[in-house]
Amino acid sequence: MVGEWFTAIIIVAYLIYPLLSFFFNKSKYIVLGVITVLYLVNVFFGIDPVVADASVFSGIFLFTLGMLFSDTFTKIKRKYIVLPISVAISILIIFVNLPDSIPETITSNLLGISLFTAMYLLFTWFSATKPFSEMNKAAKYLSSLSYCIYLSHHFVLRTLFVKFEPHVNTTASHFANYMIQLLITLVISIALNAVTKAVIRFFGHQRVFKKTNS
Repeated sequence: MVGEWFTAIIIVAYLIYPLLSFFFNKSKYIVLGVITVLYLVNVFFGIDPVVADASVFSGIFLFTLGMLFSDTFTKIKRKYIVLPISVAISILIIFVNLPDSIPETITSNLLGISLFTAMYLLFTWFSATKPFSEMNKAAKYLSSLSYCIYLSHHFVLRTLFVKFEPHVNTTASHFANYMIQLLITLVISIALNAVTKAVIRFFGHQRVFKKTNS
C-alpha cells in the first residue's frame, strides 16, 4: 500500500467524478469557477485543516482543470500563443523572487500547469515531424512505467530531500537535486517494472504448465 496523502485525493476525485462530470457537461466554466473559489478560499483562509498543498480542495481543483484541458485544449486554434505564455510563467516562477503574499501552493500549482502545457505543446508539435517520431515510442515507454513511478517517486523524494535539503540553497542546486531524484526514480521504476513483468510471466507460465499437464 502507498500511504500518501495524494492517494486519498485521487480516491475522492474518482468517487465524485460522476457527479462532477454531470455538472461539468452542463456548464463547465461555472463548475470551474465554483471550484476555483473554494480552492482560493482554502489557500488563503484554511477552511480545510490539512495543509493547502495536500487539501482535497486543491486536488479537486487540479482534477477539474485536467477535465477542462482534455475537453477544450485541442479546440484552441492559436496554440502558438499559449506556448510562450506558459514558458514565461514558468521562468518567472522559477527564477524571480515573487512576493511572499502569494502563497506557495498557488505558485507551485501554476508552475506545474505551465510546465505541463509547454511540454505537451512541444511534444505534440515535434512528434508530428518525421525526425522526432521516435519520441512517440519514448512517450509510450514512459507511460508503461507510470504506475511504477507513482509507487516509488515519493519515497525517493522524501529520502533524498531529508539528506540533501541542508545543502540545497540555490536555484541551480534545487534543479540538480530534482534531476538526480528524477533519474533515481526512473531507474527504480524500470527495475520494478521488469520484476513485475517477470513475476507475471512466471505465474502465467505456471498456469499454462498446469493446464497442459491436467
